[in-house]
Amino acid sequence: MDYGWVYLPLSLFIYLILHDTYFYWTHRWLHIPSIYRRFHQVHHESINPTPWTSFSFDPVESIIQAIIIPLMVFIIPVHISIVGLLLALMTIFGVVNHTGYEVYPYSWIRGFWGKHWITPTHHTIHHHKFNCNYGLYFRFWDKLMNTDIMVKTQINADKRR
Repeated sequence: MDYGWVYLPLSLFIYLILHDTYFYWTHRWLHIPSIYRRFHQVHHESINPTPWTSFSFDPVESIIQAIIIPLMVFIIPVHISIVGLLLALMTIFGVVNHTGYEVYPYSWIRGFWGKHWITPTHHTIHHHKFNCNYGLYFRFWDKLMNTDIMVKTQINADKRR
């Protein structure tokens, strides 16, 4: 079935939205104390994350977080190139957001990007506070569920680096 060229970016957007939604809710679930101790605590042993932290997780957590992509492929038509791009973006966001340092220009953090996308500053706060900033790509669910925290002093500290 041919969906045309317009469907390529549309399908990427659909997959990003659905993947982020799934990630947000499973990530919050992984922070329930009994679940956290068993499956997610190893990831949070890095209070000051590094890019390696993005690959530090329990095997059960990795299955929980990864299963959504193959399930979506069976439900929502997608070109293999978009799946590859999604996997690349997922990895890039995971690694960049675990750098422990803000890599985006300060103007981006104050602008559209920082207001709507997860950044290293945003995710580092998650590793310090544990009960906020659960998203993978977007801040939408965190804002909607009142779990979005962005500390201005942290941004200012990162700006001076």
